[in-house]
Amino acid sequence: MANKVKTDPTLAATVLRILREPGIQKINFSLNAIIVKGQDYAPVAQAIADGRIQCQVAKQFASQGELARGMSVEARYETDSNVMLFQRANYGSTASEERTILHEATHAMFDLSGSKKHNIRQISIDDESAAVLVEALYTRLCKKELMGFKMVQYGPQDEALRIADNMMAERNNFEDDTSMYVLKEEDLQMLRAAVATDWNFTRVVDKKTGTITDNTGALYIYNGVGLCKARRKGK
Repeated sequence: MANKVKTDPTLAATVLRILREPGIQKINFSLNAIIVKGQDYAPVAQAIADGRIQCQVAKQFASQGELARGMSVEARYETDSNVMLFQRANYGSTASEERTILHEATHAMFDLSGSKKHNIRQISIDDESAAVLVEALYTRLCKKELMGFKMVQYGPQDEALRIADNMMAERNNFEDDTSMYVLKEEDLQMLRAAVATDWNFTRVVDKKTGTITDNTGALYIYNGVGLCKARRKGK
């Protein structure tokens, strides 16, 4: 089991470096009631430092759900075991991989808000849209190379970057106004549609009957991250 394997120190150090980049602190938006604040990545970093969230190498692992044909997975946050999984120990050596790390850290951030008794349930399309928008804002705020981020026209990253650029233009790169940016439904239509396509939330084929159904209401469920032993004992 993944949670029986210790954190890879090289991976953990890379993740911590990315989470502590100053530009991330300017991220502050609401997307269909999902709130993302740059300051909330600090508890994720602390949970990694405490060993409550682990960073591990996995050669092969499944995605959260079935992706669209041609899509592949190179990282994942596992909610049940509180583990961030990546393909290799030196993952995070390119701007593209740094974005992916922050994407998975966003899921970890959501998980920290949940608990065993009070699960956080979020519409999957909105959850992934928020994480992709974080990638786009990170690219601009931390001045990362685009590389292949906009490679697919009208894809999730392309649409997220368009939204990020509009947000930053309206707020002067968040220099003057750092209040929460509330995204409107019309801002999100193209991004949500692109995410639905890539993450295969738009159609599900029943393996037994072959019936095609709509999966746009799929949920991600976050059940929290436990306290470290010292904190449970009140030390």
